This record gives sequence, C-alpha cells and structure tokens, in this order.
Amino acid sequence: MDRRLPDADDHDDLVPEASVPKADLRGADLSNVDLHEINLRGADLRGTTLDNANLTGADLTGADLGIASLRGADLTGATLVDAQAKCANFDYVKLGLSNARDAALTGSSFYQAEIGNATLDNADLRHCNLEGTDCIFTTFVGADAREAMFIGADLISADLSRVDAEGANFTDAVLKMATLSRTDLTNARLVDADLREANVSPTGLDGANLAGAAIQGTALSDLFEWIQTVGHRWLSSIQSAPSW
Repeated sequence: MDRRLPDADDHDDLVPEASVPKADLRGADLSNVDLHEINLRGADLRGTTLDNANLTGADLTGADLGIASLRGADLTGATLVDAQAKCANFDYVKLGLSNARDAALTGSSFYQAEIGNATLDNADLRHCNLEGTDCIFTTFVGADAREAMFIGADLISADLSRVDAEGANFTDAVLKMATLSRTDLTNARLVDADLREANVSPTGLDGANLAGAAIQGTALSDLFEWIQTVGHRWLSSIQSAPSW
C-alpha cells in the first residue's frame, strides 16, 4: 500500500492541530510536512520518514517510531513520553524543551541534535549516538545510558543524576556545572572532558578514563575515595589534568 502523503499545502487530513491518535502511518513519507501541534498519541510510525518535518508542540506520547527517520525535523516542545523509538534517526533534529521521559530510544542517533532544556528522565539511551549534541540544561535523571556516545557533547548544567553511564563515552564533552550525583561511570571514557565546577559524586568509577580531564572546582569528596579504591593508574590521569 502506498502511504506517501503530499505536503501540508496540498493535503487537509494532516494539518496543524489535527488529531489522529493511534494512526497507522507505517512507512509513510511525511518529509517536510507541517504537523505542528498534531496529536499522534500511540500512533504507529515505524519506518516513517519525517525528515525536516515541523513537529513543534506535537504529542507523540506512546508513539512507535522504531527505525523512523526524523533527520532535521523540528520537535521543539514536543511530547514523546513513553515513546518507542529504537534505532531511529534523530540527526540534526531540534528537541529543545521537549519531554521524552521514559522513552525507549535504544540505538538511536542524535548526531549534532539540539536537545537543550529537554527532559529525558528515565529514558533508555543505551548505545545511542549523541555526538556533538547541544544538551545544555537537559535532564537525564535516572536514564540508562550504558555504552552511549556523548563525544564532544555540550552538557553544561545538565543533570545526569542516577544515570547508568557504564561504558559511555564522554570524550571531549563539556560537563561544566553538570550534576553527576550517584552516576555510574564504571568503564566510562572522560578523556579531555571539561568537568569544571561539576557536582561529581559517582556510585561507580572503576575502569573509567579521566586522562586530560579538567576538574577545577569539582566536588571531589566521593571522587577521591574512588580514586583510592581503583588504584594508582587514576593518580596519573588526575595529575595530568590542569591545576585545580
């Protein structure tokens, strides 16, 4: 079945503020369509192409976006609570002020996406690619970010409290003034990361790599305890960091 829909200018069924909850739009081509504030709660959007679509303020609560492509789409202020978006393409999207709490985003790519001031609490971010993302003031409280890539990400003042970041890669990430309270950083890579003035009190740090990390002004009470626990290999990494 051909599910391709024309652009919003030529189609009246999917217009701003439309409501099509639980719609079956699997495999549809909705590239460049204006869908702002649309209600797609529980919709089946598996394999759908939404590249460069306008989804500002859209309600995608519980929607299934598995392997969908939203490259360059604008989801500013959108709701993706409980959404299923495994292995989806969110490269270059705008997700600022969005709410993706409890969303399943395993294996998805957010390369250079704008995710500032968004809520990703308790989201499943395992194996996600967040390289170069803008996550300023974003909250990830309780998220599962095991093996996720935050290479070069801007996480200034982000809240990563209680995040499971085991094996995650924060190389060159900017975590200034971020909160990493009770964050599991076991086997994480923080090479050349900027942790200045961050609240760092991890629950796990064994096997992590902090070589070249900037830690001036960091809350180090728990960090020092972990350094002593995991051995002298940590001391060389800390000593190579800028003076604090």
